[in-house]
Amino acid sequence: MFNGHLKGLYILYFCEIWERFGFYTMLAIFVYYMQENFGWVALTATNVYGIFY
Repeated sequence: MFNGHLKGLYILYFCEIWERFGFYTMLAIFVYYMQENFGWVALTATNVYGIFY
């Protein structure tokens, strides 16, 4: 299945997966931060989340 692919393709794949994981993790932390520090309700925080997304 993986025969014939360049070895660097695996590195690129895992770098992209890690980047996506970090992006969505930071957005979730951002929502929690807004709720905790600004006192916003979930609806307002997720609306700001949607603007950034």
